[in-house]
Amino acid sequence: MSSKERREEKLSYYGRRIVGLKAYMYFWLPVITVLLISGIVQYITAWDGNALGFVVQLVLSVTAVWAWVTIYDVSSISWVSNIIFLIVFGVGMIINIIPLFSGSAELMGTSIFGGFLGRYMMVISIVVSGFFLIFVGFYLGMFCKHKVFFRSSLKTLQKFSEDETA
Repeated sequence: MSSKERREEKLSYYGRRIVGLKAYMYFWLPVITVLLISGIVQYITAWDGNALGFVVQLVLSVTAVWAWVTIYDVSSISWVSNIIFLIVFGVGMIINIIPLFSGSAELMGTSIFGGFLGRYMMVISIVVSGFFLIFVGFYLGMFCKHKVFFRSSLKTLQKFSEDETA
């Protein structure tokens, strides 16, 4: 039985719709993983001595790859790996947002891009980071709400399904 067939069978026994799971599995997680890996490539090719940024990017990328590899199995390991990824990703977004609110970041942005464009780029960065934080909150909620689906075996869900119909 393939992982897709096992997942569909688990969903049928679970009996509840999991909003956003397929979008997360087939779109969001792969796109974010590829973007994070491309960030590592950028750090390596254009090294500027920012070791902390590189380590954060590396941790984000490793957890994203781990989450992506395990999500299709919809098991306890996939639940744990995706919770860890979402928490690390959210913390990474917060780490990226904090410097944007400092005065030196605004001065640097305006000196590099000019006054208007620098503020515009800062606002875009804050909006994109805010979008990703909403994403993290939504999917953390989804994983916590449907914890039983991920952490239970197919046999356990089948037994609960049979008990409810009896």
